[in-house]
Amino acid sequence: MARILVVDDDVDHLGIMSSWLENEKHSVDALSEATQAREHLQRDEYDLLILDWDMPDINGIDLLKQFRAAGGTTPVLMLTGRADINDKAEGLDSGANDYLTKPFHMKELSARVRALLRTQEQMSQNPKLAMLSHDLKSPLSSITLNVELILNTHSDSLPEQVKRILGRTQSDVNRLSRMASTLLDAEKLEAGKLNLSTSETRCSELIECALAAVWSLANQKGIELKIEQDGEIIVLCDKDRTIQVLVNLLANAIKFSPKKSAIAIRFLVTPARLIRFEVIDEGPGVPPNQVGSLFSKFQQLDQPSEIQKQGSGLGLYICKKLINAQGGKIGYLPAETGGSCFWFEFADKNFTHESQTHT
Repeated sequence: MARILVVDDDVDHLGIMSSWLENEKHSVDALSEATQAREHLQRDEYDLLILDWDMPDINGIDLLKQFRAAGGTTPVLMLTGRADINDKAEGLDSGANDYLTKPFHMKELSARVRALLRTQEQMSQNPKLAMLSHDLKSPLSSITLNVELILNTHSDSLPEQVKRILGRTQSDVNRLSRMASTLLDAEKLEAGKLNLSTSETRCSELIECALAAVWSLANQKGIELKIEQDGEIIVLCDKDRTIQVLVNLLANAIKFSPKKSAIAIRFLVTPARLIRFEVIDEGPGVPPNQVGSLFSKFQQLDQPSEIQKQGSGLGLYICKKLINAQGGKIGYLPAETGGSCFWFEFADKNFTHESQTHT
């Protein structure tokens, strides 16, 4: 459970966010004035600060600058109705760790909160590696913002070749940023410093959160994401880590799937009373001679260079570690579609089966 300070002068919105985060098992202090928030930050310790930009007494940017100038290191998620890229750049340059534009879905808020808390946990457990990752990601974020600024403000006047170069640059920078986060996860798993927080969670909720994280990737390739479920199942697991596994498996499926194909994600109870999740694509599948090393560290399939260079070779290795740490198993099977079926299972002690309603 994390302690979170939420500051927003919109009382209704403040109440909705606070209730949502409390339902996520966080301890929340909700304030509508920046002056109150400044007093709390001087007196109390928080794991995360969620800060609105536009407030009547002190705007969020000024409060953030004061907090950072005083040595505050708590991660900050900036909220604002300002969607302009220049405002986003100003927020991040002022010390925010992430930026969320209103209106937003509460599930996206939850995902960003989880990501920021994971980074904070990693920094506390391995400060040297975390600092290296931070020092790498900061200039990468700056490059991304500059590229977005050029593309958004000068798109009409740029030659197509320059646009393609900037697009590739943006893609490569995002990939490097993801790799930095992945390296932190891998180091922590190897050091045995993984902290699990188990709770009862609906399988459908795990899948919905994972799909929200990859929807834009699938949309870019015209890929349909289909949910298949065996009633509703409540599983005892580490919610954040299980979503992390599902997101990785889905992202891999999207990466290797042809355009305008379909990916099915399903959960069911097996005859052996195991809770099973499956991600099934219509891609090329895995060559038989590479199946045995799929979950090995730094393992990458023999693929065209433009696909192979997108990953670090750590994703499936981390997935296996995360599932094993929860007492589960993970594996691969050739799919009936001719593509791949990646699956993982939890034991029967981890679940209750509520109904047999199919959707």
